[in-house]
Amino acid sequence: MTPEFVLIGAALLIIGFVVGRVTAPRKRTTVTYEPPRSRAATRPSSIDARVEASLRAGNKIEAIRRYRQLNSTSLKEAKDAVEALEARLRR
Repeated sequence: MTPEFVLIGAALLIIGFVVGRVTAPRKRTTVTYEPPRSRAATRPSSIDARVEASLRAGNKIEAIRRYRQLNSTSLKEAKDAVEALEARLRR
């Protein structure tokens, strides 16, 4: 390859890069992750009767297990919900 071809190729590459940058859209498009909404909010409160019964019996772990089964939630969500229910029952 002669130096002229290399120089011409480099110039075309730079010109292509500049044209691409100038004509590219200014707005960036990003995809954001939205976690699925919890189905616990859509369940009726009467479904928590078994969970409440477990709490009243002093079986917090059993209450969390039942809450997870009934509402298909994660362990943390179930623990938080059962602890909130426990706090309401103490009042």
